[in-house]
Amino acid sequence: MIMKAPRKFRFVTFIMLSLIMGCTKKTDTQEIATTDVVADTTIGAVDVQESLSEEEAQNSPTIEIIDLGDTEQNITYENLKTFPPLTQVMQWASRIERMQDSLNEIHQYNPWKDSTAYMQLSAEAFRSITDYEKQMMSARDIKQNFQSLLSLNRVAGPEDRSLEKLTSPNGKGSLTNATWYFIGGAPFLTQSLGDEGGAYRSNKGVSEKRYYLTVPENAQFILNAIYNFQTPRTTLNREGPLDASYEGPSRSIKQVGALEHVFADRVPVILLTTTGAVKGEIVAVRMKLFEQSMGCIINHPVITIAGPPSTDENSILGFLMMSSAPSIANVKSNVNDNTWTVDIDGDGIPDLAGVRGTFEGISSDAMNEAIWYVNDNGTWKIADWASEPDCT
Repeated sequence: MIMKAPRKFRFVTFIMLSLIMGCTKKTDTQEIATTDVVADTTIGAVDVQESLSEEEAQNSPTIEIIDLGDTEQNITYENLKTFPPLTQVMQWASRIERMQDSLNEIHQYNPWKDSTAYMQLSAEAFRSITDYEKQMMSARDIKQNFQSLLSLNRVAGPEDRSLEKLTSPNGKGSLTNATWYFIGGAPFLTQSLGDEGGAYRSNKGVSEKRYYLTVPENAQFILNAIYNFQTPRTTLNREGPLDASYEGPSRSIKQVGALEHVFADRVPVILLTTTGAVKGEIVAVRMKLFEQSMGCIINHPVITIAGPPSTDENSILGFLMMSSAPSIANVKSNVNDNTWTVDIDGDGIPDLAGVRGTFEGISSDAMNEAIWYVNDNGTWKIADWASEPDCT
């Protein structure tokens, strides 16, 4: 879910929250997050932005053409987001969290370490992790049925002008009747530098670059999408406890706070680029077992993608999985200042499009946001969206 204050109140919100809270700089190792900033319009705030002079408006670094709405969190949303094989682990994690909070209210100090009930619960929860690991490595009974992303109820905000930047597709897109998964890329990709400044090699010894992607909303549905198109054998790396909040306890199941899914059989994807398309692969997906309620922390899965050395984080427009993949040579891209379209089968009719904008936030004057569209039977429909986390 992506929520943001109405555009005309963001500047007021920036002034008010800056005075009250202050801003802290985001470090290189800090995780990206989505945060909801809602302005209180009932306290007599003056609409400062409407009083800006023409000269100030022209010099503003923002390109405010996007107004992200909300995705209805209905049964379709939950089905796309929930990966059934992981459900039991997540249920145990939820029970661990509730018991921690309950014991903390009673004891106030190191509440769980000496609790017999908590230790028994942790042992059962950890057993669910080891069972899940065995299932993922064997790839047994994991095949999923992936619902169309267009079945989500996504409606842009009332001030959104992104569609005005696109021309009509003038024809039925090749994705109209296909089974597909898309997730937006730039400007939300981060290159992984690794131990040798970005010099990675694939399982076959081929040089590659790797990128992290987590901000777009469709990142939440990645495991269900992967296991719809194939059933790769997967190993799991156990990662340590997660801080629940700035002041709250750390969360874990016997020191396991997240699971990184590393695909022994890498997942092929089409990387849509500013010059066409190249072959890519999904290397890993990191899933948190507990949510973190902190400023710059996002709770979406973190996807690790590999691409050729010729790519960079600004050239990848997004990536696509399809039941019947098109020829890379047929993919054509048309990129302008803040918009792009991609024709994936070379028939002259665009199939996907992206519109990029910026907004004035608390931590920066020009923060990124984007909406991506798919040509569904000759009409542009929202395929994904993202907004850069506004950290305080």
